Amino acid sequence: MKDPVDPEDQKVLVQFLRILRGLSQEEQAARAGLDPSSVRRYKKGKSMPRKGYEQLVAGADLPIELVEACHLPAIQAGRAASLHFSSDLFADLESAAVVLDRTLSGAHRAAIAALLAELERDEAAAAESSWEAKTWRFVELLCHESEAVAAAETGRALKLAELALRVAERAPGKGARRSKLEANVWIFLGNARRVNGELPTAEAAFTRARELWAAWTGPTPIPLAAWRLPDGQASLRRHQGRFAEALVLHGEALAASPEAAGRILLNTAFTLEQQGEPERALATLHEAELRIDAAREPRLLCVLHFNRLVNLCNLRRYAEAAELLPAVQAMALGRPLDEVRVRWLGAKIDAGLGRRTEAAAALDQVRREFLDRRIAFDAAVASLELAVLYLEDGRSAEVKTLAAELAPIFAAQNVARETLASVKLFCEAVRQETATAELARRCLKEMRRAGGR
Repeated sequence: MKDPVDPEDQKVLVQFLRILRGLSQEEQAARAGLDPSSVRRYKKGKSMPRKGYEQLVAGADLPIELVEACHLPAIQAGRAASLHFSSDLFADLESAAVVLDRTLSGAHRAAIAALLAELERDEAAAAESSWEAKTWRFVELLCHESEAVAAAETGRALKLAELALRVAERAPGKGARRSKLEANVWIFLGNARRVNGELPTAEAAFTRARELWAAWTGPTPIPLAAWRLPDGQASLRRHQGRFAEALVLHGEALAASPEAAGRILLNTAFTLEQQGEPERALATLHEAELRIDAAREPRLLCVLHFNRLVNLCNLRRYAEAAELLPAVQAMALGRPLDEVRVRWLGAKIDAGLGRRTEAAAALDQVRREFLDRRIAFDAAVASLELAVLYLEDGRSAEVKTLAAELAPIFAAQNVARETLASVKLFCEAVRQETATAELARRCLKEMRRAGGR
């Protein structure tokens, strides 16, 4: 009879289960009800029967459904693709197991919650659920985790999407049907590449997604959202400055899934704002607000109100924005990065109302927080916004200090070429004492255009 786990995957899994619970080898064997010599053999990749596998998993206090839907696909993909493990790390399996758990900690928490809720809700149905369906759910969790961290951790978002693709390519079940799962992952991979500034490869990802999506029209183990493909591609078109095409794609997404209208309209409003149509963006945000389930998706409502204030600022309606700001601040509480972005918005409102000292102090704090979080693009934008204020007020010494801090930090980080070019242009002008507020505004405009923000 075939062993339940590939011997190479087994080596990592045995160590992973032990380290996850902080056990010695003897303690692991005792908790599993196995002889220590058997566990040592399994650790070396020797034949492990199904019963021994189940006992090891039970000894780690994990549902076997979780291991098969989450940990094993991650181990297989990581070993095959070397996405998170070098060959040196795999020589040290204990390190590999620890890295695996740290790398996918967010996705693991989501997977654990989802699978245990399923088991608690209907143990019989969960037991009958196929490994294929559970692997699809795990891939979806990786994709959503990639999307969730994309704004703050572009590199991690890309790695998560790449890992999701490796798992999808190795998912059990019918190969032709798997094309739908792979197509879904390519959407998120395209998004991750877009926010990472890799526009040509993002374009290729969405092209591949469309090809694969059309390759299978039959049933799938779990439902997949058809609206994500045109809506994700719309975000890429917006990033490329192709606004008319983006709006057509938003419309395609809305037609594909009216139930996701709130989220789609929110993205549409952002496209309109970037196109320079704040009035239309505000009207679309109002329509989106009527379609968002605030109880189920509270953060979407926070984003919506935040974007409303951005458009009010674009219309120079700063007093109106100031009145609405406290409500957005309250919505952002408890989400540190959202709190930073709302503070950034408050600085823009202060500047618009002529409260320049308060605006400069807030911008300086915000840019430092972005730098600490290694969110290079937003740190650069906030820094240039602060430079505009300094230059308008004749504070040349502060501008020199700002430029001196910016140059080495951005040279050392993985920043999109266009962003780095704008920062370098500004810093060089400061060095030659030719920097003006107009130059800073021009660099700022170029960066926003290149960054799709």
